Amino acid sequence: MPVWAQALLRLVVAVLAFFRRESARSRTDAVRADPGGEWVRKFGGSDKRASPGTDDAGSRSDG
Repeated sequence: MPVWAQALLRLVVAVLAFFRRESARSRTDAVRADPGGEWVRKFGGSDKRASPGTDDAGSRSDG
């Protein structure tokens, strides 16, 4: 295989790896930002969980 073809192949592999990493990173960021909501909406539902805050902090046995 000619040297230019090897260089071109390496370049294509590097570009594909970059886009795969970016895609995985954006997917990870989206999941961390909205843990279950996107998955629920994808299948036609709605996320009815309460937003985290002081109302749900602790347990009922806190006194």
